[in-house]
Amino acid sequence: MMYNDEVLGISSILSENRRTRPNQFLGASLCPFCLENASEIEIVRNAIVTEEGDKIQIVNNKYPACSEEGIVYGIHDVIIETQDHHKKPEHFTKVHWKVLLQVIRDRWITLSKMPRIHFVQVFKNEGERAGASIGHPHSQIIALEEVPCTIEEHYKKMEAYFRQTNKCRICKEIEDKDLSVLEQDGWQLCVPEGASVPYETWIIPKKHISNIGQMDEADLEALAYITEQAIKMNRQMLGEISYNMCFMNGRYEQDEHYHFFIKILPRTGQFAGFELATGCTINVVNPKTQKDIMKKYLLDLKGGL
Repeated sequence: MMYNDEVLGISSILSENRRTRPNQFLGASLCPFCLENASEIEIVRNAIVTEEGDKIQIVNNKYPACSEEGIVYGIHDVIIETQDHHKKPEHFTKVHWKVLLQVIRDRWITLSKMPRIHFVQVFKNEGERAGASIGHPHSQIIALEEVPCTIEEHYKKMEAYFRQTNKCRICKEIEDKDLSVLEQDGWQLCVPEGASVPYETWIIPKKHISNIGQMDEADLEALAYITEQAIKMNRQMLGEISYNMCFMNGRYEQDEHYHFFIKILPRTGQFAGFELATGCTINVVNPKTQKDIMKKYLLDLKGGL
């Protein structure tokens, strides 16, 4: 079941079957997402072949946090980002990223239109420290009937800020050129002023759109390029580090006060007692210092292309 305590600001989902999910970082021979083990995949939602001949698939999560028949109503998908077990996201081309983003956009729209669905979260756990249980590159989508109270509060505060200032909070972030790392074709890669973890970055569209469903092909093309650069930069700068990638969307055909953005959160440390007790993180890297470091790595990256 889903538990929302709006007074304490706590949301949790009870899903006992998640306890039995495999932990497989053992190679392609045992990986359920590789083609030779296709029988392990329950239902293919979608399949697209990229220009490089690779395949992206959406399948049902075999160990879902929610289901259409369970006590927590919802849908839990896995996006298999490539059929090559050893191809990591930093090896994805711009073309690959664009197709992947198209798949995510279209599935997000489909799920958001379902009558009982009121919240859809797209996220990627890359590496064991980021919560991944299978090494094959993949993302996930969880669509829920109930909105977690922390997200509901997030929506309310974004709207309240707009009403008080007549300006979007994320648009204000874009205006802070001091923390901009890369700008390209209407998108900005930046360090958020209140970065919660070292080397956190946000990818933000300069035009005000509230969710990924409002993106056209030109938007996806530009987002694919800046995402490719961000992931490669992180790999070059931080090495083979685990990270989370979170797509922050407003609700479908609502939330004109919301501004879509993507958070990339490297797992450079661990949350300890203070963070868990207060929800307030301790960041040991100054955002302005981080911006300068990232700009240097981006220049080095472009020099190597």
